[in-house]
Amino acid sequence: MKSYLFTLMLAAGCASSAFTQSFWTPANMIHYKRVSSPVISNDGRWVAYVVATPRVEEEKSDLLSQIHLVATDTKQGRQLTAGDKSCNYPRFSPDGQFLSFSSGRGPDGRNQLYLVRLADGQTQAITAQKGNVGPYRWAPDGQHIAFTMSDPPTAQEEKQRRERKDWEVMDQFRNAHLYSVSLTKKKDDPYPVKKLTNGNFHVTSFDWSPDSKNLVFSHQPQSWPELWDRQDISTVDAQGGRFGHW
Repeated sequence: MKSYLFTLMLAAGCASSAFTQSFWTPANMIHYKRVSSPVISNDGRWVAYVVATPRVEEEKSDLLSQIHLVATDTKQGRQLTAGDKSCNYPRFSPDGQFLSFSSGRGPDGRNQLYLVRLADGQTQAITAQKGNVGPYRWAPDGQHIAFTMSDPPTAQEEKQRRERKDWEVMDQFRNAHLYSVSLTKKKDDPYPVKKLTNGNFHVTSFDWSPDSKNLVFSHQPQSWPELWDRQDISTVDAQGGRFGHW
């Protein structure tokens, strides 16, 4: 019996080793697409997800991510985004008519928020910030989207960068603050963006109140990773200006 078990274990080990060596190696892994970030619409009719396709050609060596959509009843799906720039973090609007995502597909390459109408696939940018837009959340009423963004460079820093007089300090991080973009605007105007928090602190996470009137957020004195244990929780009015402290 022991001999039989030993033979099975040895065979399994050899098979596992052969599988690892001949198939699931880093060289082979880069040729496989990767599925991630699934989200379900509030009505349960749709699932959006990200498909990342490896690109190892000429000067490119990365993953190109695009967003796909599939119906939960018919299993019929389609690709929602395309192009040479990755699209990530899909989120459904509360009414299920729109899907938001973030991408650096703009001319300056900065990460911004986009909105696609599911009925016809029409896509438009809803932010055009000087910095990279970070994590974001829809307000429950669907009228605003809140997001974090690291403080952009000052005018003097931009000037020094253009003149190549700036220093690159690798362990220097910028604080992130909380912003909100209103999805109600005049026809030809940009979507209004409002900065909700100010001060010498770094916003780490946030969420909306059920009535969409306030946001609660965690923050720490600076963005340095070692300050994670000094986080606190505060609230801010969704229109900005009024802070609360827990």
